[in-house]
Amino acid sequence: MTEQGNWLSVLDSWLSKPDPLLYLDQAPGPQKPAARLAEHGIRAGVVRLEAVTDKTTLMQAFARDLNWPSWFGANWDALADLLAGEEEDEPGSLVLILTDWAGFADRDPESAATLLEIIKDIHAEMNSPLLGAIVLA
Repeated sequence: MTEQGNWLSVLDSWLSKPDPLLYLDQAPGPQKPAARLAEHGIRAGVVRLEAVTDKTTLMQAFARDLNWPSWFGANWDALADLLAGEEEDEPGSLVLILTDWAGFADRDPESAATLLEIIKDIHAEMNSPLLGAIVLA
């Protein structure tokens, strides 16, 4: 976890490391980390988890917030395929910014754990556009 004053340097340092997850509990919302990623030429995909209570609402949040196509299958495999860039129209690297992580993980720990495993697996693939995720408390 980080202190508010140094989240920016922590984010910059994280971008140079192979770790797929960065936990920030004091970042000033998703907009500033997203802007910093843009300065590095990295797309930010902000997924708001405040109303997510289960796998179904998690899939809906990803589809809504990342503007995924209507044919998105709303299952773990389809989520992984889209995060891996298999149907990606936008080239370049992507970092997910997951808001209200603590609340979501409390409401549905199983889905939270599965999502983290998918992010780690995709991050480990060669040439994956997904650099990882910034997890905001």
